[in-house]
Amino acid sequence: QTRILRPQKDPVGLSYVMRLVKGRWLIVDVLLDDSVSELAVRRSEYRHVLKTAGVDDLIQTLNTKAAQLVGG
Repeated sequence: QTRILRPQKDPVGLSYVMRLVKGRWLIVDVLLDDSVSELAVRRSEYRHVLKTAGVDDLIQTLNTKAAQLVGG
């Protein structure tokens, strides 16, 4: 567990859900304020894109998110 401290705002709590995989601990989910699963939010978002816009838009969404993560 950790907290993100923000100036003049309430701290945000994060809990990391870990799983032992082949002898290594890996983060498999992040819970926001101990209740909102980041994995569940993303799964729902991607399912919605796939259902309403199709595979090509889902690929574009994933590529855009990947580019944002690497600063591109």
